[in-house]
Amino acid sequence: MLRRWRRLVVLCCPGLLLLVVLVWSLYYQKGTFPTITFASPSTRPTTRVLLLAYYRTGSSFLGEQFNKNSKMFYFFEPLWNYDNAVQKKEGLMYANGTYTNPPKHGKEYEEHIAIINDLLNCRMHAIPLQILTGSRIQTSRNGQQMIESHSFVTWPGRHRKLENSTYYECINKNTGFGHGKCVPIIENVCKQSDVTVVKTIRTRMWQVESLLRENPGLKVVHLLRDPRGQILSAKMTLTEGMVFDPDFFASNICLMMLRDIHARNKLQEMFPRRILEVQYEDFAEYPYETTTRIYDFLGLELPGNLRTNLQRNSRNGGVDTGFMGTSRKDPNATAHAWVLKIDPALAGVVDEACSELYSELGLLKYKHLRKRYDF
Repeated sequence: MLRRWRRLVVLCCPGLLLLVVLVWSLYYQKGTFPTITFASPSTRPTTRVLLLAYYRTGSSFLGEQFNKNSKMFYFFEPLWNYDNAVQKKEGLMYANGTYTNPPKHGKEYEEHIAIINDLLNCRMHAIPLQILTGSRIQTSRNGQQMIESHSFVTWPGRHRKLENSTYYECINKNTGFGHGKCVPIIENVCKQSDVTVVKTIRTRMWQVESLLRENPGLKVVHLLRDPRGQILSAKMTLTEGMVFDPDFFASNICLMMLRDIHARNKLQEMFPRRILEVQYEDFAEYPYETTTRIYDFLGLELPGNLRTNLQRNSRNGGVDTGFMGTSRKDPNATAHAWVLKIDPALAGVVDEACSELYSELGLLKYKHLRKRYDF
């Protein structure tokens, strides 16, 4: 009798085990158990930040809330000079003395992410010197000679950690491959910082997945703005000879933001609590509260000097540094000024082209805003 029970147990156990595995699989597929993601725990300390924005969305103003943090290394628009080199088919120089041809048009997007990844990780030797120095050959004021300018990087206040080092002095003394001597300086400044921050309007959300996967300490701040304010601001910055096509501009910018939102929604499922949406209007109207929310999202303490800076740069009379600057006398007024300034016909064009984006961001059409502002 005992032998029969032993045989029965031996025969049944594999079947029971298979049944348990099958039931577990069915429950897993139905979502009863937590789905597996590749994201690292959101409690991991933030060591890297990507500020992803668009043209004329106030990204420089928001970027100052990182740039003025003494514990952060902040780099402004690294892809600006890279794209310029690609468009002009200029060779790219590196600190080790090598020289490479720029990628063919369409292939530069892979390089974009590699450059940002290297910056976030302070691998400055892997980055083209044109990016690190902002070097461009320009004609002198008298038009008689060509001079090398680094103003895109050395613009006052643009990179505050670098201003306090010998980096600017070094790149101004050298040219071409000679800038390689300066790379250890910027690399050391970066490595001595607790957090590295890159601000870019030339990166799209669909490119960010690999960055999040390879950098567990990375978080992304996604800055958006009402496209009508953005487009009006862009129109005001056009130089002589440039043509403004509102329909083309509106369609492109709204489609770009909409695609980024859709890509972000997918990424947030894969990497929960690592991407934060911020709307410029909220930041301009409530700078302290919005910046505090951003720092809370990053798991970092808001420095005392930033609290003072936010008050000075908002309603209490900051210094306006112009359309290329990072400070406004009243950012709140700037954020909503378009409502009173925009041509109703232009507003109608944007309303029609961007209706789907409005739904995503909770924006009202122009005719409803006119009632709200009573005009």
